[in-house]
Amino acid sequence: MLGGGKTPKQVSNLKICDPACGSGSFLLGAYQYLLDWHRDYYVSHTPEKHKKEIYKAASGEWRLAIQERKRILLNNIYGVDIDPQAVETTKLSLLLKVLEQETEETLRTNMSLFHERALPDLGGNIKCGNSLIGPDYFEGKMAFLTEDERYLVNTFDWKAAFPAVFTAKEAGFDAVIGNPPYVRQELLGDFKNYFESRYKTYNGVADLYVYFIEKAVSLLKEEGLFSYIVSNKWMRANYGEAFRNWLVKRNIVELVDFGDLPVFKGVTTYPCILTIKGNADSMAAKSLTAVDIKTLEFASLAEHVKKHSFNVDKKSLPDSGWHLADKRTHKLLDKIKAAGIPLGEYVEGKIYRGVLTGLNEAFVIDDATRKKLIAEDPKSKELIKPFLRGRDIKRYSITDEKLFLIFTRHGVNINNYPAIKRHLLQYKEQLMPKPPTYKGKKWPGRKPGKYEWYEIQDTVDYYAEFEKPKIIVPAIAQRASMAFDASKFYSNNKTTIVGSTDPYLLGVLNSKVTDFFMPTVSSLKQGGFYDYEPRYLSQIPIYRCNGKNKRETAIQNTIRETVQKLTELISSKEETKTPHDRELIQRQIDAADRQIDKLVYELYGLTEEEIEIVEGAV
Repeated sequence: MLGGGKTPKQVSNLKICDPACGSGSFLLGAYQYLLDWHRDYYVSHTPEKHKKEIYKAASGEWRLAIQERKRILLNNIYGVDIDPQAVETTKLSLLLKVLEQETEETLRTNMSLFHERALPDLGGNIKCGNSLIGPDYFEGKMAFLTEDERYLVNTFDWKAAFPAVFTAKEAGFDAVIGNPPYVRQELLGDFKNYFESRYKTYNGVADLYVYFIEKAVSLLKEEGLFSYIVSNKWMRANYGEAFRNWLVKRNIVELVDFGDLPVFKGVTTYPCILTIKGNADSMAAKSLTAVDIKTLEFASLAEHVKKHSFNVDKKSLPDSGWHLADKRTHKLLDKIKAAGIPLGEYVEGKIYRGVLTGLNEAFVIDDATRKKLIAEDPKSKELIKPFLRGRDIKRYSITDEKLFLIFTRHGVNINNYPAIKRHLLQYKEQLMPKPPTYKGKKWPGRKPGKYEWYEIQDTVDYYAEFEKPKIIVPAIAQRASMAFDASKFYSNNKTTIVGSTDPYLLGVLNSKVTDFFMPTVSSLKQGGFYDYEPRYLSQIPIYRCNGKNKRETAIQNTIRETVQKLTELISSKEETKTPHDRELIQRQIDAADRQIDKLVYELYGLTEEEIEIVEGAV
């Protein structure tokens, strides 16, 4: 933006804004960049001719004169925040930057020479208000709002607040930057109707930052630049579909995805940097530059991005979710999807989430408690089910920790099970569902719902599926880690179950093809884990053999046999005590795993080059 031989006079027209400036860190960064650029310009263009703008300090270095620093700040830097204290903090931080490196002597000299006050008034540049909500919020409401409500809403009129920016000739900012607040949708209730009527990106469960992006882009000049660092959750989340549909029509210059890297120390925010040029649909390019950052060990982000960037065709970005990959990878993904059918279709919709109790402390018991309840009342056995957590499920094996679920599903008469009733009564206050009319600050019990205090929170109409042999999946995993369950376990909400007992399907689901595919549709978690809940799991393409091709049938049968053998090997390894024998068995397990991958590659018709792409990615 400052390249191409610009002069200070031209740059003086540059308007930079952060619509959620907070304490002002992004504006300080922009201001410092401008200060450095101006100083370097004057030094490289005969500094003696710019005595009003720069001076040589006692140390010998050239510095910008304070009046030049003030001029740059007032001409170029703008910000808004809803928090009055944040606004004052931003002003103070910027004013301190104006005074940076100044001494009492240099300040006295500047003030005597130019007869100016040392510090500028930033009231016209940094303002307090709700960036997302305009005066139209009050249409038809003013008579019904209290003074406190009007203060909390704090509507903001951008054009009235910054008349020098929104002119008839060229309205808008040259650059909008920042890191908007991450406010979950549950806290936006009072404003949802307004957002729905004013924002194309609206979704009832979208986080606040989605609206900040749409608003920020609308504040740009026709050729302006927008750049935010925000959560990357919009790329996969259901609530991001409207946003993705809106975004794909913009001229996306660059999308830098940091995955789960700790960009902000101490918190996991899954950040990405999104850069857009212009505010008009007509400017939308057919492709975008993307970077998938794998490490923070680099000297310069700009150089790292330049080295590792690739081009993404917008046509390869489906409404269901975006995955950043080069053309070769997208072509391979299309081939894999074309070769199979979605798992949800393959198993005729038999994919279900595990049980959400609402209070595991009450409903999940150990073996000793199970025996005690049955001894008190043999009928208790009817409601007590063997239970697994997500952490109990490994690749091709299950660890039974002897936990049990008191499955008081909806419709159960608790009076028929006196021992279980006595057990649950000790948790009654915590088990009570919150009534819709409750307005207290903190409810001691569970979320609102149509369930009795002694019932589990989940409806689980499909509970009969837990009573069948099935494939069981941890809902959060670094790689495909699925196992057979022949013992009719119930499982918690950190699991997904698939209604199939076919070893062939289990082999495909645990293969590297699945590991390659899942990151393209699933949500990334901290530590390189992915979400295997039903909506993501159901998309995995499964190769369906038609029974007419002898080679396909032979491969399918070999996968079945190998999965069964692999399961036996894992079981025998767990029972083996000597390290040497365990190592020998592990080698056989690894060999069986590789054989399954090789057979799956053949079914999907992957070439050697495509196999390299898969194995390089996983």
